[in-house]
Amino acid sequence: MVYIDQDFRADLGFVPRRDILKWGNGIQYIAYPQGGIFNTHGFRALSVMFWRPSLDYKKTDHRYSLSWETDFRNQASAEVSFTNNFIFLTQDFDPTGTPGAIPLPGNQGYHFNQVSFEYQSNNSNILTYGGTATIGRFFNGEISSVGGQVGLRIQPKAQISVGLDYNGIRLPDPYADADIFFATLRSEITFSKSVF
Repeated sequence: MVYIDQDFRADLGFVPRRDILKWGNGIQYIAYPQGGIFNTHGFRALSVMFWRPSLDYKKTDHRYSLSWETDFRNQASAEVSFTNNFIFLTQDFDPTGTPGAIPLPGNQGYHFNQVSFEYQSNNSNILTYGGTATIGRFFNGEISSVGGQVGLRIQPKAQISVGLDYNGIRLPDPYADADIFFATLRSEITFSKSVF
């Protein structure tokens, strides 16, 4: 359980949301096959809920997910998940971030479902790669997301990775659509066992 008061101020770091009470729980089943390509695999059910104390503890968000996860014998991993989302907008909001766009009406809730896939290669390899994909509803519209990253390990001194994500948001008229691209470059350099 997490409680963050509306007057909370973080002197160090960043707190994305205030005035929340958050509760989450989950259950997981893991199988260990004797042969085949899977080292482990199993199912996980997870629920995360948010309430707003300043609104008489009104439930403003939930995320219920059911997923199948696996670790392959070559140490790669994959996950397929189905997620049921609920977001109560307390004020008007434009999820596309388009200047001048008509925002979605506030003071109402939005239910939407999504299906996601994720794959990550063995992180101990010199060349690593991974990808994600999500399709489904998004507020009162639809979303299609695809992302991927490639990494290079220069042992034992550095690790460099580059990633690209695309989100296609399609909302009904009169709301805006958006094609959002996001690129990342990350590098880790190790000078010694104590400085990196």
